[in-house]
Amino acid sequence: WIEVVTPKVFVLTEPKTELKSGDELSAGATIQTDESGLAVIHFPDGSVARIDSDTTLTIEQSDFDRTDKTLVVKLTLALGRVWSKVVGLTTPQSSWQVKTSNAVATVRGTAFGTERLAAGTRILSAEDQVDIQALDPISGQPILSASTTVAEGRFILISDKDIEALKAGTKKLEVRAVTAEMLKEDWIADSLEAD
Repeated sequence: WIEVVTPKVFVLTEPKTELKSGDELSAGATIQTDESGLAVIHFPDGSVARIDSDTTLTIEQSDFDRTDKTLVVKLTLALGRVWSKVVGLTTPQSSWQVKTSNAVATVRGTAFGTERLAAGTRILSAEDQVDIQALDPISGQPILSASTTVAEGRFILISDKDIEALKAGTKKLEVRAVTAEMLKEDWIADSLEAD
């Protein structure tokens, strides 16, 4: 279900429909916020995805098995920012994945932010670690030589202009320390406070 924090949160259907708190969402739903819209998607195990303003996010998969508590979530971020606060996944089959056109982040229980900008993807870890795999934006296939783990307090920026070099193996993914300036960005500061 979705919690609308600030109005102007829509589900892209025909016609586009404005969402209100309590509306249920299903796999295949694409959520879009305008310049003021903010929302939180709540999952059955207590995990959440916080959607920032000017964001388009699709729920590709959302399955929860109440008997063994297996949760499988796959989100695709077309543009904007989403913060994932994932409760420790209880079964080996559980997974949480956020994908952009050039990267995919997979976790088992953590808090992390994903931002898709016009020129690339930035992923930062606020808790535990996040496994990152660069993707070829044209084929959508993983770049096998371009994967890494981002530990707590670190981030990675995967630029679209670096994809060919990553595919050729002439460039490696570079994990850096989160800066004080980054922690002051509204969407990051608000999410850290909410966690």
